Amino acid sequence: MPKDEVKKDRLREVRRPSREPAPLYLQLTYMYAPAWGYGGPVRLLFDYARWMSSNSDVAVFTTNMHHDWTRIAAKSETIGGVPIERHKLFFPTLAKKGYYLPSPLMCLRAAQRIRSWRGPAIVHFSELRGPVPLYAVLLKLLFGKRVTLAHSAFGSLHYKEGWRRRIYDALFMRTFVKLVDLRLVQNEHEREAYGEICREYGQKGESKIVLLPLHLDGVPADPTRYTESGKSVTAVKRLRRAYGISEDTLVFLFLGRLHPAKGILRMIDAYRKFCRSCPRNTLLLIVGRDDGFQAKVEEYIAANRAQEKIRIVNNVYESRFDY
Repeated sequence: MPKDEVKKDRLREVRRPSREPAPLYLQLTYMYAPAWGYGGPVRLLFDYARWMSSNSDVAVFTTNMHHDWTRIAAKSETIGGVPIERHKLFFPTLAKKGYYLPSPLMCLRAAQRIRSWRGPAIVHFSELRGPVPLYAVLLKLLFGKRVTLAHSAFGSLHYKEGWRRRIYDALFMRTFVKLVDLRLVQNEHEREAYGEICREYGQKGESKIVLLPLHLDGVPADPTRYTESGKSVTAVKRLRRAYGISEDTLVFLFLGRLHPAKGILRMIDAYRKFCRSCPRNTLLLIVGRDDGFQAKVEEYIAANRAQEKIRIVNNVYESRFDY
């Protein structure tokens, strides 16, 4: 399907009948644009908000934390047509360890917005545990059927042992699973994982699990990088020169945050095994922001004497994923 038709088709998907009141589309999240370095969820939620703005009233409630753990000064701003309201994130040191404590004012302001709206509201979020999903559940309890809760898994369903997680799940997971109206997953594996969670907590809501694969048309067309036949050879050569990579090197790329859950050490093992049977000159680029795991990755690379074959590249989020 041509690109223009894809965009028109996507707009038709969110278009509402003229007699129905416009929905209010809210997002609750810990980090948001321009914190692109936080990872895929920021980009995906931002693209969803832009799409929904064509036929809904959109508002984003997030914290004032950037991906480099500095605070964003603007309390409210509009980026790409998406209005964003920021609230304080308490104790950034805890956030670096994965424990986010956003101000309850985030929930209060979202509740005020829903209360003042005449039509239905959609509350969309991507966290499985923590204050944000609890805020979303509270909004559902306050406003009932007026609110549709939409949760995007975004790779957060993998199980990890821990006493904090067990206590949290025992207290809140059953209510969470009961009240979420729409569960969005990226692949069949996530669909199965979500189904298991539903069954574990007494809900047969698998019909609410919807497969929504990652989109590709959010990447802007750039004639300096892409041509009708694919990537611009000139742009590829320029990028290789910038990173000191020869034209004949076979490059493997990891793109994401450096975190234990990403399986980076296992990937390094697989790459090194491949190199032993590959006659070509190869290079593994690990591209992303440190999420508390980079030092461990660097130690692992050094211990295997693989510094010449594996590099870590940080601070490339402003160029998005166009490479």
